[in-house]
Amino acid sequence: MEQEQIQQIQQILELHRQWILQEPGGERGVFTGQDLTGYDFSNTDLTKIDFSEANLTQCNFTNANLRGADLFAANLTDAVMEGANLDDAEVRGSVLAGTNLEGANMGGVSLRRGLRFEALDVDYDEDAMFEPEAEIISQNLKGANLKGANLKGADILSANLEGAALENADLENAFLTDANLAGADLKGANLSHVELNHANLEGADLTGVDLRGADLVGANLAGANLAGANLEGADLSGADIEGANLDGVDMSKVIVQDPDSDHAVEDKVNFHDILDQHTQWIEGKGGKPAVLRDVDLARLDLKGVNLSGAVLREVNFRGADLSETILVMCNLSGSVLMEANLTNADMRGSILRDVNFNEADLTGARLAPAAISSREGETTGKQPVDLTGANLSGAKLEGTDLTDAVMDGVSGYEN
Repeated sequence: MEQEQIQQIQQILELHRQWILQEPGGERGVFTGQDLTGYDFSNTDLTKIDFSEANLTQCNFTNANLRGADLFAANLTDAVMEGANLDDAEVRGSVLAGTNLEGANMGGVSLRRGLRFEALDVDYDEDAMFEPEAEIISQNLKGANLKGANLKGADILSANLEGAALENADLENAFLTDANLAGADLKGANLSHVELNHANLEGADLTGVDLRGADLVGANLAGANLAGANLEGADLSGADIEGANLDGVDMSKVIVQDPDSDHAVEDKVNFHDILDQHTQWIEGKGGKPAVLRDVDLARLDLKGVNLSGAVLREVNFRGADLSETILVMCNLSGSVLMEANLTNADMRGSILRDVNFNEADLTGARLAPAAISSREGETTGKQPVDLTGANLSGAKLEGTDLTDAVMDGVSGYEN
C-alpha cells in the first residue's frame, strides 16, 4: 500500500473519530468498494463505519470497535478480528473465509445469505458484483476461527462453516438451519436451543457440547464426535447418526420422532380434540382455551380455523396450512412456522417472539395491533404484534400489514 493511500485512510479515520464524538467538521467514514488489503485497524473505534463491498483481505481489526459497522459483502479473507466488537454490525454476504474471529463479540449478528455477489469464494472478484439475475448466496466462513466468540442468537442460516474453529463459542439460540459445519471443531461450545435442523455436521467434533433443547431435525451427524455431549430435550428426529461417537451421552432424554410415527399422529389427533374445546370457549359454550407447548403439528391443515387467544408455544407448524386462520392475540413464542402457508392470516396483537418464519408465506397477513376492549365494549388501548427475535429470512411479505409491530432483533427483514 502506497504512502498516499495510507494518508487518505488516516484522514478519513480522523474525520470519523470526530464524527463519533460529534465534533464540528466530523464525517462518517465511508470506504465502500475500496481496496484496503492489509491495513492495520487494530484498537480503532470504527463504530458505524461503512466498509460495504470493500476488500479487507488480511486487514488487522484486533480489538477494534466495529459496533454497527456496515460490512455488507466485504471481503475479509484471512483478516484478523481477535477480540473485535461486531455487535449490531451488518456482515451479510461478506467473505469470512480463514478469518480469525477468536473472542470476537458477534452477539445477535446476522450472518445469513447476502444479495450482492453471484459467488463468494476465498478470492475477491471485482467482476462478481450484484446483477439482477444473481442468485442469493450462502455466507462463507470456511475455516474461520471463532473460538470463544459470542454468537448468541446469531442468524447463520445456510452458512458455510466447514472446518471452522468454534471451540467454546457461545451459540445459544442461534439459527444454523441448513448450515454446513462438516468437520468443524465445536468442542465445549454452547449450542443450547440452537436451530440446526437439516444442518451438515458430518465429522464435526462436538465433544462436551451443550445441545439441550437443540433442534437437530434432519441433521447429518454421521461420524460426528458427540462424546459427553448434553442432548437433554434435543430433537434428533430424522437425523443421521451413523458412525457417530455417543459415548457418555444420555439418549433417554433425546427426542427421536419419525414424522409419520404414532406419537406425531397422536399429537395431531389430540389437537383436534383441543380445537373443539377451544371453539366452544370462543363461542361462549363452555370449553377451554387451547394451551399447548412443544407438540408436532407439522403440515396440518388448519385453513380458516379460529385460534384467537390460544397459547401455542414452541409448537412445530412447519409446512402447515394456516391460510386465513384467525390467530388474534395468540402466544406463539418460539414456535416453528417454517414453510407454513399464512396467506391472509389474521395475527393481530399476537406474541410472536423468537418465531421461525423461514420461507413462510405471509402474503396479505395482518400483523397490526389488536384493539383491547373493556367489558363494556369500549376500546381502551391497542396491543401491537411482538416479533422480537423472530426470523423472517426468506419469508414472503407482500401486502403484509406490519403496522406498529415490535421488530427488535428481527432477522431477515428489510424495510
